[in-house]
Amino acid sequence: MNIEIVEKPTCTVIKVRNVDVQDLEELSNILSRLPMSRGYCIDVDKPWVAGFIAHELHPSRFVAIYDEERRGFIVIERHVKDVKIGEVLHPDQQNMQVQI
Repeated sequence: MNIEIVEKPTCTVIKVRNVDVQDLEELSNILSRLPMSRGYCIDVDKPWVAGFIAHELHPSRFVAIYDEERRGFIVIERHVKDVKIGEVLHPDQQNMQVQI
């Protein structure tokens, strides 16, 4: 399993590659140490890994999953009003508000 966690001003980007089923416990332990006061943008290579991570990070400010077609992270759940469900975020840009 390869995992990269990068703090951005507006969210934390989590990039995960090559996860296998036996890695889920370790991944869960890593995710449980992250602050739920942040929003998370997830970039994974397998859809079931995105679902797993989104579930683990549910209490956070928001969760967005990378969409290759839109070249951005789509907000799939939120607990704050400053992002909208379906909003496409670009954490490498200063203003993440791009398209809905």
